[in-house]
Amino acid sequence: MSIQNYVALLTRRGRLVLALTALAMAAALVGIFRLDIQTEFSVFMPPESPFLEAMERTSEAFGDSAQLLVLVEIGRAEAGTNDDLLKELPGIAGHLSEIDGVESAQSPVPESLVGLTGQGFDDALEQLLMLTDGASLTEHDGSRYATFRLLLSEGADFGAVISEVTDRFEIAGLPITISGEPYLEAEVFNYVLRIIITIPPIAILLMLIVFRLPIGNFRATVLSLVPAIVGAVLTLGAIGWIQGSVSIVSVLVPIYVIVLSSADGLHITSHIMDSLNTGAGNEEAVTRTLRAVGVPVVMTTVTTMAGFLALMVINSRAIQELGVAAAAGILIAGLATWLILPTILLHQKPLPRRSGAGGRNLIAGALSRLRGWPSVVLAAALIAAFIPGVLSLRANFSMIDVYKPGTSVHRSIENTSEVLGGSIPIYVVFPAEKEMDPDLANAVLRLQDLSENAGLAGQSLSAYGIVRNLWEFISGNEGYPDNVAIAKTLVTRIKRS
Repeated sequence: MSIQNYVALLTRRGRLVLALTALAMAAALVGIFRLDIQTEFSVFMPPESPFLEAMERTSEAFGDSAQLLVLVEIGRAEAGTNDDLLKELPGIAGHLSEIDGVESAQSPVPESLVGLTGQGFDDALEQLLMLTDGASLTEHDGSRYATFRLLLSEGADFGAVISEVTDRFEIAGLPITISGEPYLEAEVFNYVLRIIITIPPIAILLMLIVFRLPIGNFRATVLSLVPAIVGAVLTLGAIGWIQGSVSIVSVLVPIYVIVLSSADGLHITSHIMDSLNTGAGNEEAVTRTLRAVGVPVVMTTVTTMAGFLALMVINSRAIQELGVAAAAGILIAGLATWLILPTILLHQKPLPRRSGAGGRNLIAGALSRLRGWPSVVLAAALIAAFIPGVLSLRANFSMIDVYKPGTSVHRSIENTSEVLGGSIPIYVVFPAEKEMDPDLANAVLRLQDLSENAGLAGQSLSAYGIVRNLWEFISGNEGYPDNVAIAKTLVTRIKRS
């Protein structure tokens, strides 16, 4: 079909095209409202990752419960121990365990210490600190801190739980710092939601401001963005219908589509306005434009899609989803540039002729001076200037780096890391037939000691570490007891106390 016949077909069937477009946009909006926000960090792991397999095995054995760390400032060190406040902590843990979504709340002070007074309480507290190596009660920069560990139930609303926990401690008048994977995932949810709501409209507004200068007419500027907006909305809606969720990576797809596809709409609209300047009518201007820039639009669409599809070679599910979704969005926007934009331009009053906009003439004059060798020299200089920066790039990805240094999340992570030596709890699980076997216990303890000495963990806690500390305190011998019976006796004593 020739370009002229194609334009004639759009002229005859244009209202049908626009009606189908309206239905597709309505369906896409419904799909957008169906979207779920995926907050799990596992989306960044390769599908064949042994770490992902280990997480799945752990979830099968222990469930999908997640741990929330609540660091509570309980006073200044120079003020001494506030026995009354410490005795209130088990009660606070009891209130926290009543929150919907909290499976259990571990108090930094056991309930058995509440009834003790005077020297008896001080001795029991000292023994607790010795056994746990300060994992629950610690000091930092002259302040005392207590750590609550909340185990959240599977399917819990992390945001609601965190809000309720914060309210409980505000009522108690205790300043807190929250960390842990549920906290980070709740903040990821908020960030992704804000990106969906705010960034695409901001991108469209910026494009309107930038395109207004070369086009010289606001209505034409809005029309030039139609393919990009249609591509972004239909792509996000398709993700909602097909996949049902977006992650912190795939939520960027609409922004890529808007930014990278808007130039094609600009080319079509500006060429039509140039044709109108020669006295052509609407239909003739559209025909001339598609003949002149239609193939380049197809080529830019294909090459941009190829660039995103190249991300499929990266062994990461999140990046692969980004590549496929962005490529699909670019394709939809390219089709909209050939189909929807010309149809709109054919079925409305003609665009005004382009006036000799001073801004456009200024840009054209500046670019014309860069033709030939000046452009080559400028390109070479830019490449040379940025090569050192490229060579200095290092891959050092961390989920904490997702959050800007000035955010409350980053500050919470830093504060927790300074006090406890880390902010994200990591579980190491290995099978055992005889739980109290000295060989197994010593292997676990070596891992604990090595992780702390190497700086991989600020603190480590295990039942074997508690037994070792109690045995060293009672017997004066170093290390874990060699006899299984002794180890079991110590565990029984710990449980009774």
